[in-house]
Amino acid sequence: VTRVSRYGQELLGGPHQGKATRDVAAQWKVWHADGKTPLAYEDLPLVRAVQRGEVVKDTEIVQVNARGERMPLLCTAGPIRDATGNVIGGIVAWRDITELKLIEDELRTSRDELELRVRERTAELELRNKELQDFAFVASHDLQEPLRKIRTFGDMLAAKGSASLDEVSRDYLERMQTAAARMQSLLNSLLAYSRVSAKVEPLKQIDLRTSVEIALSNLEVMIREKNARVEVGDLPTVTADRVQMAQLFQNLVGNALKFHRDGETPHVRVYARAGAENSTYEICVEDNGIGFEERYLQKIFLPFQRLHGPNDYRGVGMGLAICRKIVGQHGGEITARSELGKGSTFIVTLPVAKEVR
Repeated sequence: VTRVSRYGQELLGGPHQGKATRDVAAQWKVWHADGKTPLAYEDLPLVRAVQRGEVVKDTEIVQVNARGERMPLLCTAGPIRDATGNVIGGIVAWRDITELKLIEDELRTSRDELELRVRERTAELELRNKELQDFAFVASHDLQEPLRKIRTFGDMLAAKGSASLDEVSRDYLERMQTAAARMQSLLNSLLAYSRVSAKVEPLKQIDLRTSVEIALSNLEVMIREKNARVEVGDLPTVTADRVQMAQLFQNLVGNALKFHRDGETPHVRVYARAGAENSTYEICVEDNGIGFEERYLQKIFLPFQRLHGPNDYRGVGMGLAICRKIVGQHGGEITARSELGKGSTFIVTLPVAKEVR
């Protein structure tokens, strides 16, 4: 050792000039960055520079200083060569990174605490969500029987006693039956919405064209009644629940048929295109229907939200809410592009199929 800076002397506990490197190193206690594994003499940055001619950059070690304190250090070392290129010595520089390590520890602690809080909050929300789903299922299921009796006795009264009722009474009866039928539709929709979270089948790779064909088969009567034209292009294979994908397309195509323009034959196109960076697929359901103003885009995907009165179009406003829930459970997103009077295009974004084990 020929020269040690003032800071090095404070760190090493003395000038050490004139002493052999091995003798000086024997006084040090040096560990790898983990602070647990001792650093061998031949792995010391200065020794590597002198013996192997290596240039060692920003190597992190832990060393005990002259006061017996552990210090994290960032070391850089390099060989000193003569005119012929032979190594005749070495130089090493230390930088005390104690403050940096303290900041890293604080950040790590804060991150761990944040992750813990997020996990706890997520678990709490999942529990509440499950409780709400269970409540919705039980409530709607338990209400079915009394509602069925209301509808049954109303139908019996209309069939057997309608002739003996005056005009006002018949109007009341008709209103009661209409309200009961609407309540039945609401309960059925609520049941369907609550059932979406309970996957019927494990996720597996499915051909979306098959899901569309199932949906079109279920809508066969409606398609024939409206003389609609439905075109299905090439569709990809995705990792999904087969039943829920069929439900998704049935709702989307059903909406396209329902909200058609008077005097114009409904035309629906189902096709796919590559999404961002080829990591997703965009499945589009395009129609030539009545369309809507895009300022209502968020509203149409909420439960029981409608843009039209119940007398204009049948339904209770749950179809698109169910679609959004299905798509969300598959790690995707759903949105739409539309212009009033010029049709709509609903866009479902799904991840590229992954192998399911």
